[in-house]
Amino acid sequence: MIGLNLMPNHGERPHFDLGGPFLTILRGLPHPAEDAVPARFPVVAFRVPHLEQALARLKAAGVPLPWGIEGEAGSRWVMFHDPAGNLVELVEFN
Repeated sequence: MIGLNLMPNHGERPHFDLGGPFLTILRGLPHPAEDAVPARFPVVAFRVPHLEQALARLKAAGVPLPWGIEGEAGSRWVMFHDPAGNLVELVEFN
């Protein structure tokens, strides 16, 4: 949905190519960050070149966007929960 490329040959632990570093998905239940400040501290954030295109894909997939689009000088972002309950942020820098 957000355009990650799945790397081959990693068995039951999917690995996604992030252009050098990679993201590995492990099985387990999400745990909220202890004493996170602010309380909506994201578990993982991804930079996207075009937030509007990413939003269209999320909306088409029926992903709830509880806080809508947020922003400040130089950036805009949207936060949502993935199916496992993890908080994910997509951010576009101007």
